[in-house]
Amino acid sequence: MAFQFERFAILGFALFETLLFGGIFYGWPAMVFVLRSSGYFSHLCPPTVDNSTATVATPTEEVEPAHCDQQDTMLSLVFTLGLFSLQVTVIFGGIIFDKFGTRVLRLVINTCVTVGFLCLSLSSADSPYFLFPAAVLMSAGGIQILVCNLQVGNLFGRRKGTIVTLLSGTFDSSTVVMFVIKVLYDQGINVKIPLFILTGATLLMLLNTFFLMPADSIPWPLPPDYRPSKYKKLTTQEPADDGPHQEGLGDLDSTGKLKEEVETETAMTAEENGVVATVESNEAKSRQSVIENNKNLNFPTVQTCLKSWMYVAMAFWMSVLNLRNSFFLARYDPWIRQMADDDADVVSQYTTVFSFIQCTGILFSPFNGMLYDRNKKKHNKNPVVDPYSDIKDAIFPITLVISLWLLFSVIVLIPVMPLHYFTFVFQVLIRAFFYGSFALIPSIIWPMQFMGTTYGLCATIGGIVMIVQYPLFIMVQEVFDDNQVPVDIGFCILVALTYVFPLSMYLFIRGKEKEQGKPHAI
Repeated sequence: MAFQFERFAILGFALFETLLFGGIFYGWPAMVFVLRSSGYFSHLCPPTVDNSTATVATPTEEVEPAHCDQQDTMLSLVFTLGLFSLQVTVIFGGIIFDKFGTRVLRLVINTCVTVGFLCLSLSSADSPYFLFPAAVLMSAGGIQILVCNLQVGNLFGRRKGTIVTLLSGTFDSSTVVMFVIKVLYDQGINVKIPLFILTGATLLMLLNTFFLMPADSIPWPLPPDYRPSKYKKLTTQEPADDGPHQEGLGDLDSTGKLKEEVETETAMTAEENGVVATVESNEAKSRQSVIENNKNLNFPTVQTCLKSWMYVAMAFWMSVLNLRNSFFLARYDPWIRQMADDDADVVSQYTTVFSFIQCTGILFSPFNGMLYDRNKKKHNKNPVVDPYSDIKDAIFPITLVISLWLLFSVIVLIPVMPLHYFTFVFQVLIRAFFYGSFALIPSIIWPMQFMGTTYGLCATIGGIVMIVQYPLFIMVQEVFDDNQVPVDIGFCILVALTYVFPLSMYLFIRGKEKEQGKPHAI
């Protein structure tokens, strides 16, 4: 009973933290509307009188905040730094987690998020530069909340994949915070009120840190009679027997992530260095053991993973699609204002709809896992284990994600405003599929023990490349006179080039099967 209470209490806190403080920076289109309307960085706008986007009021008139390209550029820089911090800090959070454990990492997270929200609360049109530390700290802390909370899935046995998917979807839907702030702003409420409330709410995370979550990590598989609040890590841990809380530990999770190998007695006959194996038992853990052993044969060290051209292709794929997404979010406000002829009411209406739709990412996340798991039952019933079956199953979802982003890049070129209600739904759908796929792919292709490095380094590379979004923003303003069509056409070409990643996966499998002399039909 105590274990049941603790694990659901931890899950409840994890969902609460992830929803309120996780990926709120992806709700930037709603927040930038509020900041721009409130006059943030409007002091950079040159004062002009006639036919200008910047206005000067007479002493008897109410002063309307000025709008200009310089203001848009600074707001875009805030967004760029926020997303950069969100991605490049993943690897550093992983190092802290591996070296010092959950509690130390959570204290770092709590400090970042609390100070970040405080800076945002203290910012104003007169002191807009508080936005920069706010963006960096909120984004860095937000992504670490998700990374740290993913281990909560270990408490739920065979439902681990469901919990991980739920947390990932909650991170995607945390844009609801910015949406609510915009709605309150539209109702005439001072946005500092909800921001200070959120700043105080960050302190509630300390309850989970000190009273529920273990100081170290949550083990997998769980030891017998495990309780998170009382667990102390042993020098060596034996895999736990199936007990009341261990049901289904040997199964595959629903997102397709590979679990730790559990010692099992299986009768296998290996051919060609163990690449094809006939297994007496059809248990998923035996199949996963064969697949993991084969990955270790192909990639014995982390250097062999990083030097493979398949990893280079993955980094290119991730960097381009991540840049495509961040550029759309950064340019959303100027893009929608241009189509609406600067009609503030129309812009507000479309921004509200887009912000609301972004909150629904949690609804799309489970479908991504279903794509990767679609052949699992068939594989588990087949006595011949294909060690490349997981990679083969991943080729279709990866190709689908690229195709959807390519279609999206074409749709945004069409200057028909009602059409973009569909564009908003489409963007949230493929964003959920893309980031969900990126979280799965490193564990599918490379050995589990290198997951932290292969995932973290690729995320860092993507974050560095994402900085290109800022000069692209300036180029659209100054070179193309606020016409982003040439850049969007360029993105169509770049996205099409990312088909090299699923192609590299196919060629890798084909080469290995040719080298080993036997086909591995699914």
